[in-house]
Amino acid sequence: MLKSIKPFFLIGYWLALTRSLLLASPWLLFSRHLAEHPPVDLSFEPFSWVTHFLAYWLLLALIEQVSPKRKRGYWFLFLLALFHGGICEYLQGFIPGRWSSWPDFLANSSGILVGWKWSFLRLKLPPRWDQIRSFLTFQKRTSPRTQAT
Repeated sequence: MLKSIKPFFLIGYWLALTRSLLLASPWLLFSRHLAEHPPVDLSFEPFSWVTHFLAYWLLLALIEQVSPKRKRGYWFLFLLALFHGGICEYLQGFIPGRWSSWPDFLANSSGILVGWKWSFLRLKLPPRWDQIRSFLTFQKRTSPRTQAT
């Protein structure tokens, strides 16, 4: 059941990301009041780069959840994410109040590439959490307190 829901999360996030990148103010995604009085100034360049990086890193993490087997569909979605970052940055130049910039595109691309590399590293590492959990449950079963009762 959960596997059938994951593509909908990916599509929903991708649509929300596209909409937030193509609105005059990303805060319009939440409410008009936030757009008029934003809590954080997104035009501050380092903050903008970090948000672009994290948004596309999360996008690739969702892609990896939907297509973890490194099949042709994964690579198609990977390239589509790179294209998406570029085309959204290009289209922002035509939206009043927004501008397109190469550093934002580089932040998008680096978020995708770091997410891609992270997913490869995560697949190569042994599943540590499962080992820790089995060790803890073994300790609970053989602790002196549980044997005395």
